[in-house]
Amino acid sequence: MAANSARIECDDTIPLTCSIEKANIIDSHVEYVLIVQRGSNPENFWKVQRRYNDFVTLHAALQISGRDLPLPPKKLFGNLDKDFVAKRKQQLQVYVNVILEDPFLSHCLTVKKFFDPTRYTIDFYDIALRNVSMFFRSDQTWDIVESLRSIGWRLRKNYFLVKSKQDIKASKMLSWADIGHLSKISNKDRQSVLKLLPTMQHPYIQSVLLADSNDLGGVIIRNFSMQGSLRDYICKTKIKQHYIKKYANPKLYHALPLPEIKTFGRQILEALKFLQSRGWPYGHLHTGNVLLEGNVCKFIIRYGKYTPRIAIVLSKLYRYDKENTGKTKENEDSYCFGRVLYEMAFGEQLTTAALEAVPARCIPAVAPILESLISTSALKSALPSINDILKMTLFCDVILTAGIEKPTLKIPSKLKEVLRTIHEHSELKLREEQKILSQFKRFSKVQAQQPSIEERKKKRKNGKAKKPQSDASDNQRDQPNTSYVEEVKAKPSEAIDDANLIPTSESQDSEQISSPSANVVPAQSAIQSNAGLLSSITSFKKSILNPTNTNDRSAPKL
Repeated sequence: MAANSARIECDDTIPLTCSIEKANIIDSHVEYVLIVQRGSNPENFWKVQRRYNDFVTLHAALQISGRDLPLPPKKLFGNLDKDFVAKRKQQLQVYVNVILEDPFLSHCLTVKKFFDPTRYTIDFYDIALRNVSMFFRSDQTWDIVESLRSIGWRLRKNYFLVKSKQDIKASKMLSWADIGHLSKISNKDRQSVLKLLPTMQHPYIQSVLLADSNDLGGVIIRNFSMQGSLRDYICKTKIKQHYIKKYANPKLYHALPLPEIKTFGRQILEALKFLQSRGWPYGHLHTGNVLLEGNVCKFIIRYGKYTPRIAIVLSKLYRYDKENTGKTKENEDSYCFGRVLYEMAFGEQLTTAALEAVPARCIPAVAPILESLISTSALKSALPSINDILKMTLFCDVILTAGIEKPTLKIPSKLKEVLRTIHEHSELKLREEQKILSQFKRFSKVQAQQPSIEERKKKRKNGKAKKPQSDASDNQRDQPNTSYVEEVKAKPSEAIDDANLIPTSESQDSEQISSPSANVVPAQSAIQSNAGLLSSITSFKKSILNPTNTNDRSAPKL
C-alpha cells in the first residue's frame, strides 16, 4: 500500500479506479472492502470499508446531476443471505464504475471523500476564504459579496463575487487557486508572471484587473460575465448553477449554427495565435475557459497555468491524450481546439480521447478539420499548427468586427526565461508521465497473459506428477504376476477334470467342481508351462528392440 503522504502529494485530476474486493458480514450488516487506485501506478492504492448506507448517502448527493445512476435497491429482509450479498457486490461494482468513469461526477468533492477519506478531510472553501481575507487586509479596496463555490469542478479553486469600494455597482469575479505541488518556480517569479496579466490587452482575451500570489496560492480578479462560458451557452445553463447540474446531464444543449462556429472558432484561433507568438502556449483550452460577452469569445487566463500545472485538467480524457501522444504545448492547443470545435458542432462533449469516425450528421465544412485534429490517425502524427488552421477554408474568410491591430503583451527578458523554464518543466513532466504510462501498459499486457502462463505451469506440474505414476505402472507391468504363479504352485495336487465342468443346475453356472485325477504330473507340468509363458509376456519390454528401417516395395513399378 502506498504511503499516506504520497497520496496527499498527488494531483486531484489523476483518475481513480475502484474494485470491490469482498463483502464481510459483520453482526447485522455488511461491510464492503474497496480497493482504490490512483492513476496507472499499481502500487498507489489503499483500502476503504463502506456499508450500503454509505452508498445511499453518496447517491443522494449525486442526484443533483439528474443522472439515472444504477444503485441497487434497498432490501429489508434477507439482506444477509450470501447469494444476495454476492449479487449486490456485483451491482455496486457497476455503480462505482459508472461514477468514476464520468468526467464530472468523478471530480466531485463528495465522490473524492467517499473513495479517499484520508486525503479530503479539509474544507477547501474555508481555506480559500481565509486566504482571500488575508489578501484583502493589505488591499482594502475590495469586499466579498457572494460565494460561487459550486460553479467550478476544481477542488482547490474557489470563486467569489467581489465589489470595489470605488465602484460598488459593478460585480467582479475573484478566483483563488492553491499552488500546485508541481510548482518549480519561486513565489517572486510567480508574482512577476502574474503581474503581467493586467498588462495583457487583446480583444479575445478577458482583461485581468488584479493578479497576485503568496506562498499558498494566487488570486485573480476580472470582470464578471453574466452570460457565462461558451459551455454554459451550449448547454443553455446559468453561470451560478452547480457545475454538476449544468454539465453532467444537460437537458437543453444544442449544436451551434455554422456562422457562430466560424466566428467563435476564428476568435479563439486569433487568441491562441497571439499567445503562442509571445511564447505563451495556452495549454488548457476548453469551452469552460472561454467566456461570452455579447457575440465575442474571450479567453480566461488561468492562474493554475503558472504554478505550473500539467493540465488540460477538465477531465481524465484530456489527461489521457496528454499521456498518450508525444505532442508539444503548441500541439496541445491544436488538439484542444479540435475538441472545442467538436463541442460547438454537436452540442456535446467528445467522451473519448480520440474521434474514431466523424458522425454522419456533421456539417461537411467542419468534418475535415475534425479529422485533422482529433481523429485517431491524426493523433499518431504531427497536428496542424494554429496558423495552419487559420488558413483553412472554414475560418480564413471570417470577417472580425473587433480590431486586433494593437494587441499588447510586453514580457521582460528575465520573465521570458521564467516562462521558458515553466514550459520546459511542463514538457519534461509530460514525458515522464508518458514513460510511466507506457511501462504500466506493458505491465498490464504481461498481467493479462499471466493466467495462461499459470495454466501452462499447472499443466507442466500435472504432467510431471503423472510421469512417475506412469513409470510405476510400467514397472508393475514389467514384473511377472508372482501371486498367480504362487497360487498355482500352491495347488499341485489339484487337477482339472473337463467332465466336472458341466453345471448341475442354473444356479451352478459359475461354479467349477474339481476332483482328484490320476494324471497329476501331466497337469502340474501344463500349469507350470502356462505360468512361464505368462511371466515372459508380462516381462517383455519394447525398449530392448532395435530400431529398424522399413523399405516399402509394395508400390507398383511403371
